[in-house]
Amino acid sequence: MRRKKKNKFKSTVIYVLVITLLSLGAYAYRSFSAHLQTITSRFELEDIKITGNTLLSRTQILQIIGLKKGESLLSIQVDKVAGKLLASPFIRGAGAVYSLPSTLRIQIIERQPVAFVYGRGLNMIDNTGYIMPIPPVAKRWDLPVISGIRENIGVQGAVTSSTRLRHVVELLADIGSMKSPLPQLVSELDCSNPDYLQIRLTEAPAVIRVNYHRNLPQLFVAAGYLHDYTNFKQLKKIDYIDLRFDGQIVVREKKG
Repeated sequence: MRRKKKNKFKSTVIYVLVITLLSLGAYAYRSFSAHLQTITSRFELEDIKITGNTLLSRTQILQIIGLKKGESLLSIQVDKVAGKLLASPFIRGAGAVYSLPSTLRIQIIERQPVAFVYGRGLNMIDNTGYIMPIPPVAKRWDLPVISGIRENIGVQGAVTSSTRLRHVVELLADIGSMKSPLPQLVSELDCSNPDYLQIRLTEAPAVIRVNYHRNLPQLFVAAGYLHDYTNFKQLKKIDYIDLRFDGQIVVREKKG
């Protein structure tokens, strides 16, 4: 009988201790939570630092993210801020981080257009084939025009659906990597002929003809030819330079 009473007393003590510990834990949690809310409420948004933007102004970016001074800094969900920015057709990458006690820092990677292209109006296209509207910024764009695409190029805010247009964008990237006058001379890439691409030059009416596919060796020949054998006065006398034939450069001079 004494053993049963002793066990019952021991169980009661343990029960009381457990209840007490749980109560103390709950009280401590509520106190800590209230203290944390008090502290975090002091971190108010006072400044937003933005880097990496040239196509969009600070005002335009602030309109996109919709944040205002005085908001609780730590209540701002940085992933949602980045998501809003990535919805812009001008932004390829974005991130946001807190900088206590009062600053939100935003890093932006903008899309870099490489050419103008027509398709339901005038668009731009970047080096990934992404079609974008013309940025709302006062700037003189020194970019070539891609013309003569007869198939549907797709819509703004997405990568082009045109295989031919993607090939031309890849060709532009190859041209841009060359150490020759060629990158600065290209004014138009004319796709109107189904058999070959015509590259028009700024300094002269001369046209360079290359294949749509496997054209990198032809481009190197064109770059070397322009660098070593011609000058701008000579280019004005040339009708076209055809590089589609292995081991040959076909140059046709203007009549008269």
